[in-house]
Amino acid sequence: MEKPSLLQSMRRTQVVIFGGGVILLLIMQLYSHYSSFQLMASQMRERHFLQQQALIQREVQRIVEQIRYSQLQVAEIAAQQGMTIADAVAQMQQELLQEIESIRFGDNGYLFVDDWDGVVLAHGAQPQLKGQNIFDYTDPNGVKVVQQLIAAAQRPDGDFVRYSWRKPDTQIDRPKISFAMGIPEWRWMVGTGVYTDDVEQTIDELYAALKQQMRATLSLVLMGALLVGVLLQRRLSRLQHTMIDDLHSCAAAAATRSSATAATGATHLAGR
Repeated sequence: MEKPSLLQSMRRTQVVIFGGGVILLLIMQLYSHYSSFQLMASQMRERHFLQQQALIQREVQRIVEQIRYSQLQVAEIAAQQGMTIADAVAQMQQELLQEIESIRFGDNGYLFVDDWDGVVLAHGAQPQLKGQNIFDYTDPNGVKVVQQLIAAAQRPDGDFVRYSWRKPDTQIDRPKISFAMGIPEWRWMVGTGVYTDDVEQTIDELYAALKQQMRATLSLVLMGALLVGVLLQRRLSRLQHTMIDDLHSCAAAAATRSSATAATGATHLAGR
């Protein structure tokens, strides 16, 4: 079997170095982008949930502020309309509950109001519940929903509660997080929430977009790595040919010197 030439051996070594370098570069880039992608996805998920929580909290706070402002107008309204304070309060409550019940946001967003005994006063998605006492209602996971919402509403700044409730667009119990605040003077609990599977769907859409962006980035990284590899291969090839030419030149010079030395020796012998 013919022994590989020096040029062939150098080319094989060059291919191994080039291939190994490209693979190592790709592994490093893939790991870096994957780690960044996982971190971005986690941060995106957390940020979106916080945004949704802040949204429902602001909506409840807005309604509560509106109710408190209306309470300040009771005496004036009673005087203007010649009503007793009690009648003015009852009329105001009825108007506020009707307004609250009509508010909708998104496909599944609505408000609800219960009194602190668990009687439903307004419900944007299930008006048939009005007048019913659901204080002991328990969701499929054992959560005493209304009791926890009332307890949250009785805290000074309100609070969040996680539970499951019938979703308007599917009529199936789905996980939900709600924020509730109280109107102590009227013993009202005012709340609204967001279904977490809606949030998850939005996150999945954002996640898919982020994943597509990552794929595009990795394609650019791969193209860049291949380009660098080709340029490196060409550089090594030129260096290799230069080295071979230098070796040939050195060999030719050595052969010339050897021939000259031999010729000089032959001349000296002939002279003797």
